[in-house]
Amino acid sequence: EVAMRYGDVLLKTGQNEKALELYSEAAKVQDPQPVIGRLKNFLEKKPDNIGALALIIQLYLKKQQALPGLEAAKRLWQLDQRHRETILAQLREILKLDPQNTDGFMFMGDCALEAAKTDLAMTSFARVAELAPELLSEVLSRYHMILEKSPGNFEAATRIIDAYSAAGQTDQVVKSLREMVSKDATLVDLALEKLNGLLQKNL
Repeated sequence: EVAMRYGDVLLKTGQNEKALELYSEAAKVQDPQPVIGRLKNFLEKKPDNIGALALIIQLYLKKQQALPGLEAAKRLWQLDQRHRETILAQLREILKLDPQNTDGFMFMGDCALEAAKTDLAMTSFARVAELAPELLSEVLSRYHMILEKSPGNFEAATRIIDAYSAAGQTDQVVKSLREMVSKDATLVDLALEKLNGLLQKNL
């Protein structure tokens, strides 16, 4: 309680970093909800404070409050270029708490794509396609972006074809395979495998 009150005084005098340190210590030894309340008030006045956003995400995770944690992580991603690995790790933890959050998985996939974390991006987009088939076109556009950035990415090519197959879009499967092989001959084995599967189904 003393640390909290001292932190309040420091905030009022503009010593934000020291105040956040005290709040962090207080949250370790008591219910972090009062600290969350103070940080929310502070962020209403200073929404771009990276330290406060980073701390409140940690506390939301501690309280297993996924939705506000996700919103704070979205803001922090835009502001903090130096700690992207940490933010991605926090996003993973947030989505473990809320595994049905389509928007969250799409956001994490886009962040991973931006950070050149291709495997995480693809698994995130696959989760979106699983949760919301109506977003298939958006997911496929992201897979195509991955394939354009890294031609010959076998997994991205496979996911594109499997997504069309799952949606029953056989014509699109054949068209995509043609385009892929014309751009990258190393995908010919994939094309033959997938075409053979289609033919076996439709004999």
